[in-house]
Amino acid sequence: MKTSIFLAAITSLTLVSNVTASQLDDAEIKKVVMQALPKTKVSSIKPSEINGLIEVVAGNNVLYLDESGRYMVIGSIYDLKTSTDVSAKRRADVLSLNKVMPDDIPENYSTLRTHGTPSLSVIFDPLCQYCRKLYSVLSKLNNIAVKYVMVAENSQSTNVIANIQCNDNPEEAINDFYQRKPLVKASNECAKKVGLAIAENKRFAKANSLRGTPILIRNDGTIKLGTMNKKPLLAWLGEGKDQIARVNQRP
Repeated sequence: MKTSIFLAAITSLTLVSNVTASQLDDAEIKKVVMQALPKTKVSSIKPSEINGLIEVVAGNNVLYLDESGRYMVIGSIYDLKTSTDVSAKRRADVLSLNKVMPDDIPENYSTLRTHGTPSLSVIFDPLCQYCRKLYSVLSKLNNIAVKYVMVAENSQSTNVIANIQCNDNPEEAINDFYQRKPLVKASNECAKKVGLAIAENKRFAKANSLRGTPILIRNDGTIKLGTMNKKPLLAWLGEGKDQIARVNQRP
């Protein structure tokens, strides 16, 4: 297969087996991956964008294996001609096929709800720049109620989340934070509760192979990774309402 895509950034190149055959069938590929990553569920195997690399979808992750089964690539394939992260697009496509139902999403000390019954849940880190952009869009949509499920990539995020959630008015506090206004420091007792809640949220995210922030979860369980502008966001949410309506109309 001719391609203009090159392997420009690899997070990890792993020696996974001693197989030396020139090509493996799907069963052998699955066995090699399962040996390297025992708890991984393989759902798809197909040729990748690059000659000699096989794409393996495992959970919500996209991995690559060479044709001999000896090397595994965990990371991204970049198209230098179009400056596109091909792997990121595939991961987003895979994620969109999975479902996380709203009732399964944690409700705890690090969950922030805006007005009304949520029509959208967001895995959210207030220090993530894409989360900030998404919040700016969502905060202007008065008819969209949101459930923010807070996670933290580092201790700084944990402290910010605690200061927001331990405030008498968390929704006002997060607005103040994004307007660079000082927040009242959380008490040690409340900060501890928030820290435990953040850990619960991270376990939930890991169990559902939800990596990165922000991650949007519609009320029909559909998942989308990354920020969105107003028009595509409203269209995407509208698709979810249509899907729920169709399900409710079934005999």
